[in-house]
Amino acid sequence: MIVELFQQPITAEFFEENYLLEEIFSTAILTATIETPLFFLFGYRKVKECLYFFGVNIVSNLLLNEFLYSIEEYLFESLIAGEIFVVAVEFSLCSYFVTPNRRLLKILICTNLTSFLLGMIFFILI
Repeated sequence: MIVELFQQPITAEFFEENYLLEEIFSTAILTATIETPLFFLFGYRKVKECLYFFGVNIVSNLLLNEFLYSIEEYLFESLIAGEIFVVAVEFSLCSYFVTPNRRLLKILICTNLTSFLLGMIFFILI
């Protein structure tokens, strides 16, 4: 599905025809918007670190949502496994610009858990 994006020009008609892609991108932006301020509040104050975290967050969320929409049954276990994968990917990628240590891993777990819980509340209410 994401591969389609690179094969077609991105226009309003593209998103109208591919509603699922619009939903995946909206979710990725919303997640990064929730998690990046938390990352900042936990002490990572450099602009470079926050921008890099924002970009990594979008990529990891796109991968997670692509995985979730590609499986036949949307199971809670799949969501948990996907979130664990996301933390692992984010930790690996953030280790280039942010000092890799236990504190970073704890913060990534905390930010992802927060956005996961807010997302669950949001989707339950809608």
